[in-house]
Amino acid sequence: MPAPVAEQPFPWVRTTVVLVGLIVLAMFVWPKSRSADTSTKIAKVGPRDQGTATPVRSPKIPPRDVKAPPAPVVAPVADSGPAEPAEPTEPTDVAPPVVPADTVPDVTPPIRPGKPSAEEFNFRSARSLIAEQHDYLRQTCMKKGREPLRVLKFRITVKPSGRSQIFVDADPAVRTCVRTVLGFGYPPSTSGASFDYTLWLADSRLDRRTR
Repeated sequence: MPAPVAEQPFPWVRTTVVLVGLIVLAMFVWPKSRSADTSTKIAKVGPRDQGTATPVRSPKIPPRDVKAPPAPVVAPVADSGPAEPAEPTEPTDVAPPVVPADTVPDVTPPIRPGKPSAEEFNFRSARSLIAEQHDYLRQTCMKKGREPLRVLKFRITVKPSGRSQIFVDADPAVRTCVRTVLGFGYPPSTSGASFDYTLWLADSRLDRRTR
C-alpha cells in the first residue's frame, strides 16, 4: 500500500507578504503616472478651450478733412467826407387845449369848523372856566354852610357885554364864596346867555335856559 501523503497547510504568510508588496508598489507607481497624464492634458488645452475671449479691435476710421467756411467779403465804403450839421428847426407855438366852460370843475374850499362867531355865546368855554374851580367849590364853598352840601346849584346870567350875575340857592356864606370864585367876566356876545349849573361831589352839569 502506498504511504499516505501528508497535507500541507496553505501558505498564508507568503500570500500576505506578496499582497502587501504589490500594494506598496502600486502606491508609488500610480500617483506619478496620474500627474503626468494631467500635465499633458493641460498643455494641449489652448486659450480658446480655457474660456478666455480674444479682444477684437475695431477698424480705425480715417478723420475727415473739415473745411472752414469762407470769410465774408466786405465791400469798401467810400469816404464821403465829414457829415454836414443838421439845420436847426424853429420851435412851433403850441396852443393850450381849450376846455369848455361846462366841464370846468367848481373848486370850492372846504369850510373848516372854527370858533363860533362873536354873536353866539360859547357855552362850552363857559363850562370849562367853571370846571377849573370845581376843587375849590367842593372843598371850600360847599362846606361853609351849617352843614356840608352834597349838591350845589346856581344860575348865571351873562349880559351881552360879558358881565355876569350869579344866583345861588344856599346859605349866605356859601353864596358869598361862590360869587367870589365865579365873579369873572365872559366873552361878549350880542344877546348874552343864561344857564343853570349843578355841581355834585363827583359830577357836574350845565343846562341852558331859554328866555
